[in-house]
Amino acid sequence: MPSPTGSASLKALTGRTGYLLYQSGLLLVQAAEAALEEAEGAGLRYLLVLELLGSRTDTSQRMVGELLDIDRTTIVDLVDKMEKNGHVKRSRNPHDRRRNDLNLTDSGHSALAAMACIVHDVESELLSVLSAENKTRLDEMLTAILERQSPDCTKPGMQ
Repeated sequence: MPSPTGSASLKALTGRTGYLLYQSGLLLVQAAEAALEEAEGAGLRYLLVLELLGSRTDTSQRMVGELLDIDRTTIVDLVDKMEKNGHVKRSRNPHDRRRNDLNLTDSGHSALAAMACIVHDVESELLSVLSAENKTRLDEMLTAILERQSPDCTKPGMQ
């Protein structure tokens, strides 16, 4: 894959913050997806669902899809896979039979820990060019941008 800042025609774009954010995010997503797929046979969406369920109990399948912006068909397939892997327990809500509540199993908590370590390592490698101080500052700036656009995005369970 060519460098996102390498060709002369792309040099002009490196002054565009949105382009730099997009390319940096893309690098992280691609590296994390590859590492997770190789180690765990699952991707970032799988991890995001585990993280969300790890911070909540009895969360409906529909709510997980809405919070993570995953369409209904995809969330059903993803939860089917998670249930088959023993990471999630899906149960009918006793007060609303149309609602499926999701909870992590012990195996799901273990998978979450393992996958979070993998992504942490990928992120650390990608951000190793930054000092600890600059990384902290970057986190603060990105959080400020996200909070301004959507205050819910940085609440526990959405990080």
